[in-house]
Amino acid sequence: MWSYHNNYSNLIKTVWRKQTLGSSMQILIQKIKILKSELKVWNKNIFGDIHNQVKDLVAKLDEIQYNINIIGYSKWYFLIA
Repeated sequence: MWSYHNNYSNLIKTVWRKQTLGSSMQILIQKIKILKSELKVWNKNIFGDIHNQVKDLVAKLDEIQYNINIIGYSKWYFLIA
């Protein structure tokens, strides 16, 4: 999902280009930590809380299915059209 978003690769490149000090391993660790933090913020801003969105959509589908079972598809479809 992330890799298909337009800004994903730019975020990775921007974070990876940041100057850090230390040995090669320390630099790698610092950049991974920075990237993790940036990706958390980016994910929340771009995609929001996916788990809650899925939960809400499942609840809506359950409600639709319940209504179809109670009043029938043709009557339900007429109500929403």
